[in-house]
Amino acid sequence: ASGLARATAEVLASNGASIAILEVNKEAAEKAAAEISEKYGVECSVYISDITDYQKFEEVFKKIYEKYGKLDICVNIAGYCAYKSYETVTQEEIDRMIKMNINGQDNAGRLCLKYMGNQTENGVCVFNSSVAGRSGQLSFPHYSMTKAAVINMTQSFALAGARRGVRFVSVCPGIIRTDFWNRYLHQDYAGKEDAAFAKITDAMIPMGVPQEPIDIANAICFLASDEARYITGQSLNVCGGMALN
Repeated sequence: ASGLARATAEVLASNGASIAILEVNKEAAEKAAAEISEKYGVECSVYISDITDYQKFEEVFKKIYEKYGKLDICVNIAGYCAYKSYETVTQEEIDRMIKMNINGQDNAGRLCLKYMGNQTENGVCVFNSSVAGRSGQLSFPHYSMTKAAVINMTQSFALAGARRGVRFVSVCPGIIRTDFWNRYLHQDYAGKEDAAFAKITDAMIPMGVPQEPIDIANAICFLASDEARYITGQSLNVCGGMALN
């Protein structure tokens, strides 16, 4: 209903896709659905679901499948980051990152195999990784660990889906000023958030400018399209040059 997911829903809707928003925040989801439907003239429905609970997630997945008769694209944006070092992170935070970033994505992948693999038309599952998953990180090692797992997961699912008509890909965003970044900036640079973010992006991004959610959304739309029909198992960096492999 917000951030990268909202931007992706809008780009897909602008290309004619019917949208199903899966959220835990019903009010935000219904507001987003109404705005997307009005703006792009497509059907946009809302389902309340927790992706970390496989059984409840499947119940929603099945409802969407039965409503439309097929599933073309599944985009898994939900995730969690605790910007904590080894010394400061709590076990609860570690468990939540694993549950959201690994188990939740795995649940979506397995359901895509189960439902999209039964279709006559191809399906695409897009995972959300990060450039943090490309290398070790001192400031947030456990988040990095979970995102590295998503890159590997993308490859394994791609092998499983290759002969079943299901492509699996992922995107690796760099620095985008989402709610996570706002919390971090407020925590460490209260009152100077804008200046701090500008300094961070200038230092870390070779292109020197921060990303916007639309940059990720456009990449996802391409990967989900027929133009990318021969791309599977790949994790695409969309990061302004932060990661080059």
